[in-house]
Amino acid sequence: MLATVVGPAAVWPERDAPDMWRPAQAVWSELLAMLADAERGDAGASSKHAGNAAAAYDHIGTFVASTAPGADGRIRAELDLLTGLRADLARQALARGRVLGELAAAARLGAIAATRADDPDHAVAWLALREYRRATRVTLVHSLASRAVEDLAAGSLGAEAAAAIVRDDLDDTYHARVGYAAGSALKAADRGLVIRAAESAGLIGSYLSMFGDDFVAKQGQAAWTELQDTSAALAEAALAADADGVRAAATGLMRQWRGYQAVELPAEELARRADLMQLFLELVAIEYRDGVRNGRISIEAEYAEAVAFLEQAIHSASELSPRIAAVDEAEAARLQVLLEDLRTQVADLGPTRDVAEKTVEARAIVTATLGAMGGIDGDSVFTVIAQMFDSLDGLVRKGDWTGAERMRIQVYGLFDAGPELSLLGINPSLAHRIDALFWSGTPGTPGLATVIAGREAFHVYLATAARLRTSLGDAQAVLADDAAPAAAVVNAAVIVFREGLEAVVILAALVAGMVGAAAAFRRPLYLGAVVALAASAATWFAAHRLVHLFRMYGERLEAIVSLVAVGMLLIITNWFFHKVYWSGWIAKFHGRKRVLLAGAAGQAVGFGLLGFASVYREGFETALFLQALIFRAPVETVLAGVALGLAGVAVVGILTFRLEKKLPYKKMLVVTGVLIGAVLVTLTGTTVHIMQAVGWVRLSPIFGLALPYWIGNWFGVYPTWQTLGGQVAAAGFVIGSYFVARARLRGGASRVPERLASWRRVARLPAKTRSILQPE
Repeated sequence: MLATVVGPAAVWPERDAPDMWRPAQAVWSELLAMLADAERGDAGASSKHAGNAAAAYDHIGTFVASTAPGADGRIRAELDLLTGLRADLARQALARGRVLGELAAAARLGAIAATRADDPDHAVAWLALREYRRATRVTLVHSLASRAVEDLAAGSLGAEAAAAIVRDDLDDTYHARVGYAAGSALKAADRGLVIRAAESAGLIGSYLSMFGDDFVAKQGQAAWTELQDTSAALAEAALAADADGVRAAATGLMRQWRGYQAVELPAEELARRADLMQLFLELVAIEYRDGVRNGRISIEAEYAEAVAFLEQAIHSASELSPRIAAVDEAEAARLQVLLEDLRTQVADLGPTRDVAEKTVEARAIVTATLGAMGGIDGDSVFTVIAQMFDSLDGLVRKGDWTGAERMRIQVYGLFDAGPELSLLGINPSLAHRIDALFWSGTPGTPGLATVIAGREAFHVYLATAARLRTSLGDAQAVLADDAAPAAAVVNAAVIVFREGLEAVVILAALVAGMVGAAAAFRRPLYLGAVVALAASAATWFAAHRLVHLFRMYGERLEAIVSLVAVGMLLIITNWFFHKVYWSGWIAKFHGRKRVLLAGAAGQAVGFGLLGFASVYREGFETALFLQALIFRAPVETVLAGVALGLAGVAVVGILTFRLEKKLPYKKMLVVTGVLIGAVLVTLTGTTVHIMQAVGWVRLSPIFGLALPYWIGNWFGVYPTWQTLGGQVAAAGFVIGSYFVARARLRGGASRVPERLASWRRVARLPAKTRSILQPE
């Protein structure tokens, strides 16, 4: 129970303001020592510490009395009682809770009053006595009140505005601490430590005094009276060591408090907390699924993560419950039931399917009532990543390389599905560096995947992890800032130009090889590309909702799309070498009109799909990247960059196609073959790398081979056996197709005279006979 905090006093210089935090810290420490001595049965030492606490309070009592005379009277009454109390541990714990709670209540009033009076020095002195929201592994503590007072001192914020921020921050904090204290009392009762519930009861009674008028205004006098009665019942049960009574009172108080919201959260903060809860629930299902098998814990680290994330989801739900209940009371009640069921099932190692279904239903309630999309970007994701890195450190230290690799994939997946998309649109080089550190590494630093696969020494792992953490911190700072208009225009233009250039190269390669009879297939290819442009635009307009879905499944979706693209390129490469060289010769001498038309119809559909896939794959990625930019810059700014990028693509496209038309036929074939082969090899390497990222393909690093990340980014070359092996196979297919086509061409040419003689003999026959031998 942290009653005083040194932080604000360390930030602000002490001028004419009273030094209150040191006496308050002495009160906190002496009362804690009092309880420790009482538990040991040393009544004399316990009483002495109580007297020391009273003496320490005398140094700040005057200031408390001037701001909150009622609180000062209650504090002194409790301290006087403690000085003469010798053998009642429960009563001592209750009194300690009341003293600390009243100090917090007085400090709240003092901080608000000093801020409103434009006195930042005294405001800081009072804020040094405040309490904070509970800090957890995935929930950071931010002091908006201290920031507001700092702005007040700098003259950038008015006194009334600063006072409102201080009040809201403190009220939000103590509203949460009421719930924490009730939960602590409940846990104490469950563990048979009923005496410890007494201090929580004392804290709750004092905290509630801050909210009386507001609670009555929002919930009514009857609800306030009921809440006060429940608080008194909790204290009585704790004093009587009645575990069942404590449990019943704490449960009732949590239920009554859940329907009240002290501070109206801004829409942005409400959305942030709702999205954070969605993230916690999703991670519960993932970690529990991976950590529990058939009612037994299979991976301890992942089960522990599931438990931790569930607790965070429950805390988030307690804060959101009033807003959910305001929309639908039945759904709010159902959410609480689901969370309690989840807590029981996770503790009892219940079926993973049941846990998954309950998390899905709970998330659906949050979405239906608050409109949360379950986004997984922002500071919360980086905080979760930091926690998971702590777990990764432990796994590597223990030598659990299998668990470490699984944790690495999870951390990368969380980064990839959330912040990376936004980062790619703002600072591509930083995104690429982080991606490289997760995988093969950068010059001078091995990647995390390489370190784990090689089972390197712990200090080697720490060096890589430290650099990756630093880069992630840089990413968090970058994403926290809004993009400058010029940067947004340039980034949008670069994204559109780069993705559009890839589409132009592929289309130019395909079109250049379509000569003679094959030229008829250019039209469906162009038509597919035009349709893809329209589909890309539609994707962009729908991105506000689609981007959140694609962020959750982005790597898997990209892997599937890339596999389709590779397959189609393999088909077109085979067609290119086998058709370009000899399809015209076959068509000239066979003359089977119906067969050719049937074949052309099928190929036309295929080329239409190929043109669509070639362009839409780039357009799809571009739409997502641009949506990331729109989060940080106005739509008009991003569209200006899009127009600039499209202009560049148009210029390159016109020059490319005009140049292609002027190329000699043989050179055109050579250039086309090289382009198609290069695209296929690059796309194969990229596809295998993506499949490694989602865990569909094993990752085996090539130790000693360090490649700069830009080689992988542009050419799909990564230092793993799987990616290079896939590219070698693709290159072998291209080269093999060429030689097979050449061999068939030579064989076909040697039979030309024989076939011509045969067709001449057929031509001399009567028409009826020819129709039988050569049906259309």
